[in-house]
Amino acid sequence: MGRRSALGVTLSLALVGCASVIPHDFQAGADRTLTLTDIWARPEASRGRTMVLGGEILQVTPKPSGTEVEVLERPLGRQDRPEETDESRGRFIVVMDGFLDPAIYGPGREVTVVGDVEGVTPRPIGEVTYTFPLLRGRYLHLWPKRQRGAYGPVWYDSFWADRWWYWHRHRFGLLRFPH
Repeated sequence: MGRRSALGVTLSLALVGCASVIPHDFQAGADRTLTLTDIWARPEASRGRTMVLGGEILQVTPKPSGTEVEVLERPLGRQDRPEETDESRGRFIVVMDGFLDPAIYGPGREVTVVGDVEGVTPRPIGEVTYTFPLLRGRYLHLWPKRQRGAYGPVWYDSFWADRWWYWHRHRFGLLRFPH
C-alpha cells in the first residue's frame, strides 16, 4: 500500500468519525444558523424554516396528533450530539408523527432533531408562563445513554505510580532518616 493510499484511508476514516448522524436528505434544507433566539425575536419570519437542534429530553407527551417532546436545548458537538454542559439557550417542543414511548424517550435522554418551525406556544412551567418554540419534527435521533466510568482515569496505575514516587523521593532526598 502506497503512502497516498494510506493517507486516503486515514483521511476517510477521520471524516467518517466526524460525520453527522442526521441523514443527508434531512440535512440538505436545514438552516444551521437559525437559533431559538431568532424564533423568539421573529416567530413569523422563522415559520416554515428547517433547523437542527439537540438537547436533553425533559418530558414526553403522547397525543392523538403525534408525540410532543419537550427538550432543554444544548449546543451540538461531534456528530451533532448534544454536549455535556450546563449551557443552554432555552427549551423547545418538537412534535413527532406517531407514538414515541415515554419509557424509551424518557427524561434525561439526549436527542438531535431536524424540524420545521411552526411558531411559538405559551405553556406553564410551574407558576410561570414560558414561550416555547414549536417545531414539527422531520427526524429525531435518540442517542445511546452515556457510559459513566466507575474507575479513575485510565492512565493511572497505582502499582507503577506508587513505586515511581517511592524511588524518586529517596533519589532526590525527600525522605530523610534520622542518624
